[in-house]
Amino acid sequence: MHDSTSNSPPKAAASCVAVALACGLALAQPVRELPTGDAFVIDQPAATASRAARVTWGWQEMGRAVDTERGWWMLSRVIVRTGGVADGAGLVDADAVRAAAADAGFADVRVRRTTANGWLVARAASVEDAVRLAEVLDAMPGVARATVATQRPWSLRTIPNDPLLPNQWYLRNTDPAEAMVDANVDAAWAQGLTGSGVQLGIVAAGFSRTHEDLAPNFRADLSQVPIQFTSHGTSVAGVAAAKGDNGLGIAGAAHQADLAELYFGTDEETAAAFLHAIDQIDIKNNSFGPPDDGTGHVASQIELDALEQATRDGRGGLGTIFVWAAGNGGEDDDRGDYDPYASSRFTIAVNAIDDDDNHANYAEPSSGVLVATHSSGDRRDRNTPVTTTGGENVYNSSFGGTSAAAPLASGVIALMLEANPALTWRDVQHVLVESARVVDTASEGWTTNGAGRMVHTHNGFGAVDAGAATALAATWSPVAPATSETVEAEFGGSILLPDNDQQATVRTIDVPAGITLEHVELQLDIDSGWQGDLRITMTSPAGTVSRFATPRLADNGNNYSQRLFTSVRQWGEDSGGTWTVAISDEQADFTTTWAGFTLTVHGTAASLACSPADLTDPEGGAPDGAITLADFTAYLGGWMQADIAADLTTRGSASGIPDGAVDLSDFSYYLTLWSAGCP
Repeated sequence: MHDSTSNSPPKAAASCVAVALACGLALAQPVRELPTGDAFVIDQPAATASRAARVTWGWQEMGRAVDTERGWWMLSRVIVRTGGVADGAGLVDADAVRAAAADAGFADVRVRRTTANGWLVARAASVEDAVRLAEVLDAMPGVARATVATQRPWSLRTIPNDPLLPNQWYLRNTDPAEAMVDANVDAAWAQGLTGSGVQLGIVAAGFSRTHEDLAPNFRADLSQVPIQFTSHGTSVAGVAAAKGDNGLGIAGAAHQADLAELYFGTDEETAAAFLHAIDQIDIKNNSFGPPDDGTGHVASQIELDALEQATRDGRGGLGTIFVWAAGNGGEDDDRGDYDPYASSRFTIAVNAIDDDDNHANYAEPSSGVLVATHSSGDRRDRNTPVTTTGGENVYNSSFGGTSAAAPLASGVIALMLEANPALTWRDVQHVLVESARVVDTASEGWTTNGAGRMVHTHNGFGAVDAGAATALAATWSPVAPATSETVEAEFGGSILLPDNDQQATVRTIDVPAGITLEHVELQLDIDSGWQGDLRITMTSPAGTVSRFATPRLADNGNNYSQRLFTSVRQWGEDSGGTWTVAISDEQADFTTTWAGFTLTVHGTAASLACSPADLTDPEGGAPDGAITLADFTAYLGGWMQADIAADLTTRGSASGIPDGAVDLSDFSYYLTLWSAGCP
């Protein structure tokens, strides 16, 4: 029942989805109508926050073209107004809303009161779920109005006045034809986020402390003793946190964040930078690394220990956040997996995409890269570089590479921490994974892992989207405590790998179930005369492949047994089942022996569900760790009703690109999962 005084527009007589089909409109996603009567095209319905376009329909002229207003945001929350109903029904409380959601099939909906009297907020699992939940709650007795939380396009009255900001396309692309080809930083700025109160350290060979656009944000008390400054370090600092709204030069992504200067150098000096002021510096950006020469490098133990200590103890136990440039070696001979810093679970490896939203030509494939951000590139016979600070009171209009991609991510993370200072280092990674935007869709590098997440060989889980990341961060509930499991495979003697043979030697190991995966680490016990001969892959029980090494001529090292290979590609899968490690020696002359390996899985304690097919217990409750007829019946019911929850395309299609439709392919994929049973 609804408030008789409501001035909301009347609901359309026909479904907007049906109208879209009838008009033959070529929309990337179906149109969703809210209880208010507004209709939206939602870019990523399965996300917890998504860009959207409001649709204006020509109701009197069904063949009329659709007008859309972009710049909207849809969140996975439902705003509920209680009381004031015509029949005088009592106020609806949070428990009643929670029960109504559960009765309608929405699991684990969180409901809270707002500071506004008579208003509640219900948090759903996705934007699509919020649309459906709003319809349910809007019809609930005692509810005056329920609709999805939206953010309308705002006029950015606080947009920085820096004269070179129009050149900073990677922050806010003003080209109408490429309005989404940026990090969407202006959407975070529109929320009033500037990085204020966040401390950001630049680990480099120094930057200009007196540069007119860096000096206002520089914190000498948080910095190490000055040694030198370089144009490179100055450019990195500017991308992250150059002073904004000062009428000079550029604006950094987090243009009010504090900047600290830290130095890399010897093993001991670099470790000292990692540990410097960890109780005060929130984020440490690293736009350096081993040479991009296709060699499998090794980090010193003091550096690795310092990374772990800072991540464990920094920020009062929340963890220092380390961002690392993924490397510029390209995809022919180099991989981010050869860089022990970028492939550490204690760092966020960031790759580069260009101004076409495609992975840059210098970007390295990697099983450890988490996300990508915009930087220079030339895939369209042009080079659109990054404009930033450089030198002493000058500006660099030709910066780029992953050296620029990493500080852009660091700046966005600073905005996230301003929105929610309580984020742990793991929370930050989860928010980035959840809010990343799928880009580079024509690339063959995308696959879908066993948890239904799209992941790319170069781009990780997608492009960093500051608007989505900060919106999600603001309401983020901390992830459960971390847990891990280590299993060791010993062969009882070394295996001699066939030389100059593409046939892999394969060994398997069983890992207990019960951990929802974040990072997986593989350490090999291997002796190779020329490690560049080797191809190394790891496959999860769900079939997700992580490639760690490919054959190349230049690498004559023998240090694979001294370092960890790390993968994030299985993010969200369950640990349980048989893992496979395959190694082949594909070039002649040098021999390789393999004596065993250790696998360590990191994540959180998993729910009882044993696979995506495990929907219910025999009485219709929560997943129970068994695949039964009740699960099949539950799915069939949703599929027959075209319930969007039955859309499994993102988990089942070859492309992995959502299609927003519940069709035969979804049913076929579920049947495959159900037939396979629990691992």
